[in-house]
Amino acid sequence: MPDFLEKLTNIAIEEKPVDEKKVELSLILFIVLIKFALIYFVSAFLWPRVMPEIFKNVKSNPSFTTLVGLSVLINLLL
Repeated sequence: MPDFLEKLTNIAIEEKPVDEKKVELSLILFIVLIKFALIYFVSAFLWPRVMPEIFKNVKSNPSFTTLVGLSVLINLLL
């Protein structure tokens, strides 16, 4: 997470052409969208089938926001 914020501030501070900044920001936005798509894929397809078989006390259908929160916590710990 700190790397992500550092990249955003570097893009804003550095004196580059506007086109180059737009390309870098669009790349970062694309990566964030891919992350959300993967979280949705896990919450819709993988989690309900796999997690209840591994752990008996796990909810079989968690909400999307619950998994986003779990993803944020894991990223903060790593």
